[in-house]
Amino acid sequence: MIFRQPEPADMPLIRDSFWRAVMNTVPAARGVSRAFLVSMLDRCLASPQWQAVILCPDPETQDEIGGWAVWRSPTEILWVSVKPRYHGLGLGHALMEHIGAGPGPVYAPLIPSHLAARAARHGYQLRHRPFLALE
Repeated sequence: MIFRQPEPADMPLIRDSFWRAVMNTVPAARGVSRAFLVSMLDRCLASPQWQAVILCPDPETQDEIGGWAVWRSPTEILWVSVKPRYHGLGLGHALMEHIGAGPGPVYAPLIPSHLAARAARHGYQLRHRPFLALE
């Protein structure tokens, strides 16, 4: 695995996967427009307070994205995404380690309904902070 900074060519995948994942896994976001969600992501990516990383599962082909994350601090995370074909292979855990997140509270504006129990098994205590991306 290799971590790298997002490139402009990565942005369509990041925007689309963020929007689709939020709409499919965060019940509170249903009915929110794609434009609003993408603008929230773009605001974070444009801010020097926020960071983003791409995880490539194969160091030889850095154009294959296995997952990505956007965060402000190890306890303030906008989103962690892993492509479905890589689920269960530890990429999400690797992204969390790269961010510096450890067991304990993790604040996020959007929390997928299926993720809280899985995160708790790894010691993460997900806390909803709806306006984190706007602070």
